[in-house]
Amino acid sequence: ATLSTFGCGGSDDTSGPGSGASCSLEAACGGDITGNWKIVDFCPDTSAVPEAITQICETAKLEYDEPSSSGTIAYKADKTYPQTASATGTGYLVLDQACLKQGTVTLTCKQIEEAINDKSKSKVACSAAGSGCRCGLSINQKADDDGTYAVAGQNLSVTSKAGGKSDNPVCVKSDKAFITVTLSPDADTAYTFKGQLQLQKQ
Repeated sequence: ATLSTFGCGGSDDTSGPGSGASCSLEAACGGDITGNWKIVDFCPDTSAVPEAITQICETAKLEYDEPSSSGTIAYKADKTYPQTASATGTGYLVLDQACLKQGTVTLTCKQIEEAINDKSKSKVACSAAGSGCRCGLSINQKADDDGTYAVAGQNLSVTSKAGGKSDNPVCVKSDKAFITVTLSPDADTAYTFKGQLQLQKQ
């Protein structure tokens, strides 16, 4: 499946301890995506906490450890594309003490882990972190496919031959391009990693 499956807006600084490499998200600006591109980085959106998680804890935060993407994508003049790409890293949900309190009961990190895994069909592992919990999930996603694409305004629409479709805000600046994406460990999980692929024109 294509890695390009998410839209986000605005520019947000994601630097800071535990958030992965310092980077910022580019606002969608459109542009001509035609050409051969190399994926050079993935910039995570630490503000994009999955809805399945905010239903458990409204104040949950995201941190990332060494998120990265690599590969190539060729957006051809005939509006077809082939891509070979991969993404790896670890995302962490950080829950404060208030999230552990349910009325007069204080949940353990193990109970939080079970609740998240049940809610999002994920396989996170939670451990104590200060007065709260820190729950991590690794991602190792590969995409080796082809299909068709179209750019309308600031949006890149992609349809893979396998049948997957996605609409993604895009910004092309000279020899650099930024495409918003969602990365997930598998098709059945609601736990997703959101951010931008950063591409360099070849």
